[in-house]
Amino acid sequence: HKETEGGGGCKDRLERLSAAVHTGTEKLFEKVSTVVVNHPGVTIAICVVFAAAMAQGIWFYDEEVSSDKLFTPQDSQAFNDETWVIDRFGNDARTVFLQTLG
Repeated sequence: HKETEGGGGCKDRLERLSAAVHTGTEKLFEKVSTVVVNHPGVTIAICVVFAAAMAQGIWFYDEEVSSDKLFTPQDSQAFNDETWVIDRFGNDARTVFLQTLG
């Protein structure tokens, strides 16, 4: 960007924006730290309640161990092909013996 006379260029606008973000963030953390220092018991209670509420999700945790589901896109043709193969040939393990002559 070409800066205009009078200092209204892109660099000046970015510096003002950066300063505004910095000042706003500084004021926010000052207010939060003041509340935490003045009310430590309430802060600890809120953190414990929040952690307990989020911990409820552990009951819904389910580890996926199937490499097909982990590494194959959900809408892949591979799942349809797998269903077709299982319908025709079954899902049982088969033992094959090879005998070589010679």
